Amino acid sequence: MTKKICFFLLIALHIGCKSVTVNNQLQRTTTAPVELGTIGLHEDYYPYDRFTITTTPKLDRKVRVKAVKHTFNKRKFNAYENTSPYNRMQLQYIDSLPDKPEYIALELIDHVNHTAMLNEDPDLLDYLKTRTGAFMVTSVAAALHGVHVQAISNAESVFLVYDPDISKYYLEINNRDKTILKVRMEDMDIFAYGLSFFCWGENPRHRLEIKDIVEEDQRCPAGTYKKASKVKKKVNYFKL
Repeated sequence: MTKKICFFLLIALHIGCKSVTVNNQLQRTTTAPVELGTIGLHEDYYPYDRFTITTTPKLDRKVRVKAVKHTFNKRKFNAYENTSPYNRMQLQYIDSLPDKPEYIALELIDHVNHTAMLNEDPDLLDYLKTRTGAFMVTSVAAALHGVHVQAISNAESVFLVYDPDISKYYLEINNRDKTILKVRMEDMDIFAYGLSFFCWGENPRHRLEIKDIVEEDQRCPAGTYKKASKVKKKVNYFKL
């Protein structure tokens, strides 16, 4: 019994050391490349906690992003330094000084539009149906150069946009003066991220589809399932 208690205490300590709170939600810290909107596989068994990007879904419409500016505390700044050991953004954190560097928290918030676009890609659905360990990065905390921090925090709206020429996403910043700024994923150092999984159900034609995108600590809505195989099979999908 004592060994089990010690084991779970070690896991809790491991999770605590590998996470920070952003917008009142726990996010995992990372030193590996992570990008908003990408899908990948997550290993969360002790002592490993890592996310590997496997695909960047093609999107033909923009996805709205919630963007909030925050001030670094010591714990989050340490996470940033681990991600960017050479301090690419040239940030400085000094406990004794009142002015602290800032970062941006980004979160995908248009799940209805996003889910509809994912369902339009049959190859992506085939890939996800058999992979219950697949997650989407739906929130990140990122350090950026000051000009980008201010542009995003002052923006009228922010969107995630897919660039088919390079098969990657970028942020579209719509300013109040109607000008538009593009911020590439390479322009930010993401030091923490949050994951969501897919909930499956049937469409009116009784075909499997993604019904919702749900944060990893939540449950699927009634009538939907994390495993596509659990959806009630009213027809033989392999014959459709």
